[in-house]
Parts: sequence; C-alpha cells; structure tokens
Amino acid sequence: MITISHLKSKTALQTIILTIFLLCTNVQAQNDSIKDNFINQNLHSALQIRNSHLWRGLEVAAGLTYTGNIYLEYDHFYGGFWAGGTADGSYKEFNNYAGFKAGKFSAELWDIYNFSPKATYNNKEYFNYNASETGRFWDLRTYYTVSKKFPLVLSWNTVVFGRDRNLANTENRYSTFVSVEYPFLKSGK
Repeated sequence: MITISHLKSKTALQTIILTIFLLCTNVQAQNDSIKDNFINQNLHSALQIRNSHLWRGLEVAAGLTYTGNIYLEYDHFYGGFWAGGTADGSYKEFNNYAGFKAGKFSAELWDIYNFSPKATYNNKEYFNYNASETGRFWDLRTYYTVSKKFPLVLSWNTVVFGRDRNLANTENRYSTFVSVEYPFLKSGK
C-alpha cells in the first residue's frame, strides 16, 4: 500500500507542482500549426501564489500559499487534479475531481485529501477509503447559473462520504454549504 509518507517531504510536493506546471507550459508553448490537437484544446491549467487559502469562508492556510490545477475536458465532462501547499510545509493538500456540465447546470465530485503535518485525523493512508478511518472526504458540488446577462450563480455543496462524521463516528453528517455569487467586475474576454 502507498501511504502518505511517500509524499511527505516538502520537496516531493514541490516537485509534483513544478511537474504539472511544466507540462502545462509545454502544452501552451506548442506552435500554432497544431492548434487542432485534442490536448491543446482540452487541457487547462492554473498556478496561483497567494497570501492565504480560503475554503468556504474558512482560512485553511495562512502565509505564502501556492495552488495548482490541471484538468482535461471533453464535451460535457471534465476531470482533473488540484493541489495546494504553503512554503513552510504546514499545509498540504491533493485532490482529484470529475464533473459534468450541461447548459446552466454543473455537478462535480471532489475527492479531497489534506495531508497537513498537524492534522488531527488519519492523514497517513492515502488509499484508505474506509468511511470510519479515512482522512479524506468526497464533496458533491452543484452549480446553476441564471443566465449570461444575469450571471448569478447558485450553488449547493454536500460532503457525501469520509471524515465528516458524527461524534460516535458511526455515520456521515452530510455537512452542506450553500452560496449565491454574482460577479461585479468581469474581464472583456
């Protein structure tokens, strides 16, 4: 079994993030003659440097934080990997996800695994999917956008599996986060 100790070092996580970044840069750097290439059209990536990381209004990490995202989309489906960490190694996270989008509606299932060193839950067994033992959780996210002219986004997100358990650790709590978002400023793209 592969455990998180294989990914524990700060250098290993930084190597993963750098590799993803270089792969994405290579795809973006390809010349115009292969614009019709499937990967070139459907592989997307982002790398961000921040002063903190927020998740649903809660500060997950403070200080110099980096996040990376790489995903492949095809037709109505997409899936990818998201990773984040802090420069001092106090926060480390690696997630994978899959989604479906049709018109104004989208749904995603995120497999979230935070393996920060000071975690108070099992963060040493990456492939442990036993609901009462795992350090991960699955977050089902749904979004509905009213229209392009009125881009109000309604979202409903529920933790459907994993370390979101009751005090007796016998059943899932199904913690839910609901939000309404509206962009006040939007680029001209």
